[in-house]
Amino acid sequence: MKNRQSLVPLQKTRLHEGIVSLIRNRILSGELLPGGKLPAERDLAEGLAVNRSTLREAMKKLEMLGLVEIRHGDGVYVMDYLQSGNLELLPDLMRAGGRINRDILRGLLDLRRLILPDVAFQAAINRTGNDLAELERVIRHDGSRSRNERDMEIYRLIARASKNIPFLLVLNFFNNSGFVNELLDIYFSDSRAVARTERFYKEIVAAIRERKREKAKGVMLELLLFAEKKTIAILDTKMHGNESRVMTDARSR
Repeated sequence: MKNRQSLVPLQKTRLHEGIVSLIRNRILSGELLPGGKLPAERDLAEGLAVNRSTLREAMKKLEMLGLVEIRHGDGVYVMDYLQSGNLELLPDLMRAGGRINRDILRGLLDLRRLILPDVAFQAAINRTGNDLAELERVIRHDGSRSRNERDMEIYRLIARASKNIPFLLVLNFFNNSGFVNELLDIYFSDSRAVARTERFYKEIVAAIRERKREKAKGVMLELLLFAEKKTIAILDTKMHGNESRVMTDARSR
């Protein structure tokens, strides 16, 4: 917030969320730098056309996200989110600038590749009969779920079967964040990816059924590498296509 003139009054619905979104975006974009001090509470409330209690609610949320530090009697300071931020920032970082951030995407894909094969390994060891029955029911695909919902449910059930509760909660966070659906739309737009993924599902579940832990781990890794390569390739194709259209439009003017 460089000055009060840059502030825009917010709509009168869910005001504190609007404030959180506004300041979060300015921090993540680099407009507000670590160590910087936000305007005084009264000036900030007037500029945003909100009352102070609403503003304080927003500041508490921003502090929980690791984006600001509230120093009572002094003011509110911008934090370095790379040191203090948490997972809730990832959806916004993914879409920073209005398009998918490739560095964040690659980081998430790396994280999945590091963790999910071991989760499948643990599922082959720890799964119960009920875990297996649920997985096999979803694999049969009765058409009650969309392709994206089914994919997320399969991963969730594998995580549940592993008995790795922390990872299951992290997976739930990602599945509920919205951007996973966007990535799955991109990936499953290729019919070959759909067909190959179905085979991967069946191979992983068969390994879990037979308690072949190394097999489950290996197939999961193979699936993730395939999905990464396919998703990046589709994104590259779309990006080049958009760039070509922009150049064509520019020439036609």
